[in-house]
Amino acid sequence: MQVIQERDENKPLVGIVEIDGAYLGGVRSGKRGRGAENKTLFVAAVQTTDQSQPEVIKLSVVESFST
Repeated sequence: MQVIQERDENKPLVGIVEIDGAYLGGVRSGKRGRGAENKTLFVAAVQTTDQSQPEVIKLSVVESFST
């Protein structure tokens, strides 16, 4: 898996690419959504076919969604 990741990490996505931000973390009490503590923010970019089927995905952890 490490070899595949290293091989593909600098390969750009091409064609139709869908991008979205999300939070990763278990259900916890307190504030929900964008202001929640102890959540990992990440961006997912998915290269899709003309029929909207996923082909390649890239995930990146980010500090915030402000930029």
